Amino acid sequence: MKNKKIVTKASILHFFKKYAEWIIFVVLLILIVQQRWSSFSTNNSVEGTVVPVLNLKNPSATTELFPPIKANPIAAIFWNTWCTPCKLEMDRLQRSVNNGTIDPQRLFAINIGENVAAVQEHLAHNHYTFRVLLDINGEAASVLAPKVTPTLYLIGTDRKVSWASSGVGLTEVWRIEQHLR
Repeated sequence: MKNKKIVTKASILHFFKKYAEWIIFVVLLILIVQQRWSSFSTNNSVEGTVVPVLNLKNPSATTELFPPIKANPIAAIFWNTWCTPCKLEMDRLQRSVNNGTIDPQRLFAINIGENVAAVQEHLAHNHYTFRVLLDINGEAASVLAPKVTPTLYLIGTDRKVSWASSGVGLTEVWRIEQHLR
């Protein structure tokens, strides 16, 4: 007669204790892939889009062209003051600017739809040296269609979007550094 294994509460508990780290890892991996997949498929559709030259204001109310007419690749990050992942990503970008690996004149942080006072207050506490623009009327957002913040775009000399990504990732700053070389 064959020995039948009886599944008990103790055996289930033992299984979960033994494999808890792997179970947590797999669940987290599934959640990350699910979150990143939706932004990848959305952002992938904007790649190849030619960005028209827009007139956006900076926090000092001076109008600037975005993207600039100069034939240099640029990077843009769409952000909001209340967005914690945006602050994390912008702090990482500022570190690269401080280290000299990103030219601050070729990095644009575009705030979506917030009033000037809120952005100025945020900038007073965070000393970013890259260019900050305001998309109060949503002109840039309507062209590039960020679904969440932060969303990063790499734009080539031909004003075409070559890459886009939403959220915080491990390789985004490195990608920007490589693009702006």
